[in-house]
Amino acid sequence: MNAIKFEATIDEEAVRAIPALRPFLGKQIELIALDSKSRPDQDHTLTVDDLLSARLELPGDVGPLTGGSGVSRSG
Repeated sequence: MNAIKFEATIDEEAVRAIPALRPFLGKQIELIALDSKSRPDQDHTLTVDDLLSARLELPGDVGPLTGGSGVSRSG
């Protein structure tokens, strides 16, 4: 992964180039830039259905999970 880190004072020229920096105008900040090609694949995201269909392995001292509310009532 390629990355650079540097400190800079944000001036009007920086804000014109990168408008998202406006809240930092006049402030000393630390910028970290990462090579976007080294980021994980953004096309595959884990959905709730993917998570629920996965076979999770519970630790040995944990009993089976149920679909109940987790609150037991007596009475």
